[in-house]
Amino acid sequence: MKTSLASNTLMPSTKALILGERLSGKRIAAELEELGIEPVFPDAGFPSPTDPDAVEKLRAALLKFQGMAGLEWEGQPHLVHPGASYWAERPELVQVGQDLGLMVIAPTVRCLSLFSNRLSLLTQADALKIPHLVQEFSPFHSKREIERWLKKTSAPFPIVLKSVRGVGGVGLLAIHSADELSARLPLWIEQLQSSFDESIFFAERHLEGARQISCPFVRFKDGTLKFFPVLDVSLQCRYRKLVEFCGGVDIDPKTFERIQHWSELLLKKCGYVGVGTLDFALDGPRAYLLGGSPRLTSSFPLWEKVAGTHAAAWQMATLKSTVKPSELPAMKPDRMWSQALSLRLYAEDLLMQLPQPGEVREATDRTLWKLPGAVAELHLGVKAGDDPQSNSDPLIGWVLVGSPIRRQTILAAMHVLNEVWIAGGLQTNERFLMELLNHSWVKQGMFHASFVDEEFIPEIRPPQEWLGVFAALCESLEGRASGSRHDQKPTRWIVGDQRAPEKLEKIKWVHDPVTWERGERLPGQPAEPGISGTLQIAEGQIRRCCAYPLGNSRWRVRIGSWSVMVRKSLITKNSDGAPILPVTALTSGRVYSIHFRAQAKVPAHRNMILIESMRMLIPHALPITAKISKWLVKPDQEVFCGQVLAEYEKLV
Repeated sequence: MKTSLASNTLMPSTKALILGERLSGKRIAAELEELGIEPVFPDAGFPSPTDPDAVEKLRAALLKFQGMAGLEWEGQPHLVHPGASYWAERPELVQVGQDLGLMVIAPTVRCLSLFSNRLSLLTQADALKIPHLVQEFSPFHSKREIERWLKKTSAPFPIVLKSVRGVGGVGLLAIHSADELSARLPLWIEQLQSSFDESIFFAERHLEGARQISCPFVRFKDGTLKFFPVLDVSLQCRYRKLVEFCGGVDIDPKTFERIQHWSELLLKKCGYVGVGTLDFALDGPRAYLLGGSPRLTSSFPLWEKVAGTHAAAWQMATLKSTVKPSELPAMKPDRMWSQALSLRLYAEDLLMQLPQPGEVREATDRTLWKLPGAVAELHLGVKAGDDPQSNSDPLIGWVLVGSPIRRQTILAAMHVLNEVWIAGGLQTNERFLMELLNHSWVKQGMFHASFVDEEFIPEIRPPQEWLGVFAALCESLEGRASGSRHDQKPTRWIVGDQRAPEKLEKIKWVHDPVTWERGERLPGQPAEPGISGTLQIAEGQIRRCCAYPLGNSRWRVRIGSWSVMVRKSLITKNSDGAPILPVTALTSGRVYSIHFRAQAKVPAHRNMILIESMRMLIPHALPITAKISKWLVKPDQEVFCGQVLAEYEKLV
């Protein structure tokens, strides 16, 4: 899509360094190229805002880009586009960029400082009499402080705790009781410290049954404010977006008029210039400001499609002192995208709320679908052979689907999800999304911001008649593993949390399968085999499959849309004949901390070790009181899913 800015903005020799993950970055790069700007991506060593000496590392990285880009063209500086990264919310990026003579596509330092502290933004809204849900504007730093506040105010549960930094995911925590506060708050505070280098948070009122919307906008230097199509982002899990709807979002017209008025007041007070988003909770005709982002969020490809425009072109337009109406970027809505949705693909087990990074052995090649009355796009940030690291973002792609009719959009999205195939050491959430879209309430638009966490109950186990197939696949591979430990007697195969039948079914391959070997994961551990193919299961059903070895006689097996861990139930004994019981890693990642020494008594359900995986801290605990016999790992050590972390003994 060409825009009117292409002929009168920056010259072709101008380069733009694009930050953030490549998934959004590629889209931004394509849009900048249409404006005659050459996109450049940083190397793998670009710093994170939470790195030690982050500002110094940032300066060095920008100097490297500046040296590569060469001198500015006739006084026109080269650009830094923060993308949808965390740097886009940090005033340090603008400050360092200005010092080096680079133009950062972002609001002013003052505006970024305000938006990057969620509590400060809501304090400003409170002064403007914009409704919000904040219960206490004095921030909290510890469990003791919030317990004291709860006792003093008798604030009713549930409450929502929000970090002043960051959005969604780890930055929010819903608490429903005092017991839950004691159990979950310490780990959450540690998570904040790990993610943002600080643990400052505040309390908001929880709205039962409220919806959540995001309102993307552009504001120019002359104060002109324009809204793009609104998104309904209510379908979220643990405050992370799963499904977003755009186009025809049902909002009372008078309520939306108030939202626009409040937005104008707040953005004028902040002096905001650029493209950003404000988020609101809707409770019937009432609306409450939740926060906002001064940057492009990862939702921008969806509203772009519905509006028929390019977000990067609007960002570039805001850099000019004045923009005539004829110079504004084009907006050409397409009827096929009038009712659209976006599906977020995560490398995680949503049921267990565990990130699941790992090698991508196989991935869908198809990216476009033309279906009866609908169109769809798959934007995947990984390909076969990639190995998303445990410190990467769990978001690995999105599916965009459009149609003139919302029900048709949902049906088309389910069709596409059924064709998406990502298999290997990681686990992804396509099945969860399919079940969510197939829910009768979702089809009718009857959902709210807590629907997924509180009311949606997905299937958690594959069909009983499939268990033998899962186990038979792995048993066929077990005999091929070189160096198998024949001194251990297998009892039964465990498929997820179910025992497979003793008599396993014979595998019926439709075509000859492909086998391979995964190299050793630990010194001295033999390579283990994996297998892929198409097989026939119960009632003649044909399903694609992949069994990927994780080590320790464990495989990640995907058959159709079901992905589970399959392992041998082994009993090993020490020299005294007592059983050796292992503590195994629930996910791949880095050992963040170990909380008990060897030979220490560990109370039931007490966190004994934390593993950091995809920016989340994953606690490991036992359901019984036990004694740690020995630890097999150390802090900061990288571990893989299924690896034995420790051995323990039961205590009577």
